[in-house]
Amino acid sequence: MNYAATLVTSLSINVILACSLHLIYGMGGLLFVAQFALMGVGAYTAAILSVSSGMPILLAILIGMVAAAAVGAGFGAVSTRLKGYEYVLVTFVFQMIMTEILGTAEFITNGSLGIYGVERPALPWDGFVNSTVSFAILALLIALVTVVITQKLTISSFGLAVRALREGEPSTMALGISTPALRVLMLAIGGAGTGLAGGLFASQIGVIYPVNFTVELSILVIVYIVVGGKGNVWGAILGVAVVMAIPQVLGAFNVIPPSLQGPVNQMAYGLVIMLFVWFRPKGIIPERPSLRMHPKSGKKRIGSGDTAAPNNAGIAGGS
Repeated sequence: MNYAATLVTSLSINVILACSLHLIYGMGGLLFVAQFALMGVGAYTAAILSVSSGMPILLAILIGMVAAAAVGAGFGAVSTRLKGYEYVLVTFVFQMIMTEILGTAEFITNGSLGIYGVERPALPWDGFVNSTVSFAILALLIALVTVVITQKLTISSFGLAVRALREGEPSTMALGISTPALRVLMLAIGGAGTGLAGGLFASQIGVIYPVNFTVELSILVIVYIVVGGKGNVWGAILGVAVVMAIPQVLGAFNVIPPSLQGPVNQMAYGLVIMLFVWFRPKGIIPERPSLRMHPKSGKKRIGSGDTAAPNNAGIAGGS
């Protein structure tokens, strides 16, 4: 029972991460290789506030979420002019810098010793189930809310504007949309979700280390999107389920020594992503077009689950 609850919690946290990257990479086309840097901001903020000051863990998680959003927005603001490989390289460097900061700023993060004693929240249903199951219920509920919010954003005018940015920045600017402001907003929203996942992760395991937030894990979140399908929430969720099932399937055969399970899992992830890039580049659930032609009138109409033309309010004003 506890193992199943732990698996549900991990699945929920990874769904939140995938939804966050879905907005940045799946829809916006920005290959952000620093997901776990922002997750570390959320996790360490929640852990430090709850352990050092005795702040309630749920409040600490919310503050960690805001901190990760602020860092994401800051990174978005200083990287607005970067494109393509330059952007990927800078996000990679940002991830490595953040990991190094978490490991060396001992007066704040306790360095490589980590932070112990991160508590789980007291929940109304704690008296009915054990703490592991109780926390799994909370994580699952938060993941469901995240999926709903992400889907609303996907089919909103904001979502269509983000897709327009992915297809071409000059044409997006021609529509009167401020692309720098849009990129900052994307990173802020994505950072908030990632910070939320980080706070839940810290509360789940009770102790965090810098090695929990490395670039290898950031790349794993990209695998979720590539496997499930870019540009739609359901593809991101399916990608999480498929990729998380790989170590479970490999472990079920009991032929891999425990010391080799980590490397074998990494090789399996690499093989899966190569197969999808070669044979199914759009993922299991490909993105649907935002606009379709009406079969009778010939007029454009909104496709099922997609959006109308972008409302420029809040992001207009040029570049």
